Amino acid sequence: MRTVEDRFLGLPSGADLAAVHAGVERLRAQVAEAPSCERDEVFTATIAAPCARLLFGALCRRYGLDPHRHAQQRRTTVVVAAPPSFYDGVLWPAFEALTGLLAERLLGFTWRVLDEVLAVREDERP
Repeated sequence: MRTVEDRFLGLPSGADLAAVHAGVERLRAQVAEAPSCERDEVFTATIAAPCARLLFGALCRRYGLDPHRHAQQRRTTVVVAAPPSFYDGVLWPAFEALTGLLAERLLGFTWRVLDEVLAVREDERP
């Protein structure tokens, strides 16, 4: 997951933690100064998987955005105001890439638990 984030931060793969923090701060500054260049738009995303919703909220907060829901909205709805160039160019592509990795890891973990606890054999997997 760090490698994917490094790519969106414009860092070389395997960058140290200080470089990652500097990259995040650079993107936060970009988001903060964007209103002078372009107006924030309100984006509404419907994200059914709870883990993916948590990931999206964490990414938003990491870049200084405020993910929320309005009254009466479904639990699967996440609303965030952001500059369109940042949302389309960084936030959503990073979310999609990280969601894929998260799903792979969760599936691997699930199979490992099934193998250990329920003794599901390789040939019984779908």
